[in-house]
Amino acid sequence: SHPHLTTWETNRRHQTRHGITRATLQHELARTAEVIAATIGRDPVPLWRAPYGEHNAEIRAWASELALTHVDWTRADRRSLDALDWVEDPRARNYLGAEAMARRLIEFEARSGVPLAGSIVLMHLGTTRSDAPLFEALPIFLDETDRRGLRPLPVGELLRRAGE
Repeated sequence: SHPHLTTWETNRRHQTRHGITRATLQHELARTAEVIAATIGRDPVPLWRAPYGEHNAEIRAWASELALTHVDWTRADRRSLDALDWVEDPRARNYLGAEAMARRLIEFEARSGVPLAGSIVLMHLGTTRSDAPLFEALPIFLDETDRRGLRPLPVGELLRRAGE
């Protein structure tokens, strides 16, 4: 159901939100894994990302009890490798069209000093936006990363390589 897990939205702290318990989180994660398995015909890889990026040590420990590893997207200071494809209000400061979205991702390295190689991009397959800018932005971004000699990898493969 993509719930807020911490109080970040209200007080900019990652305290576990009232009503989020070990049982609640584990039920959400198990239910999500069931839906994914039914959709793809096999169990999903044991990775998860907290909704809205809201997590803390307690929440990660509860997920770890289910043998799930938390994976976050790449952030550096106040910058983030978030496509912002989820921003639905055209009047919002961070609302982006396809070209601006691609440019935001491509310029992340130059603006943050963090290499794109080994970084994790936050993108959503489905949003409530009436348009689908990611489907236009992604080829632009992938063409540029290909030009730079970079190849996209599933997160599991990226983590496996990082462990070597």
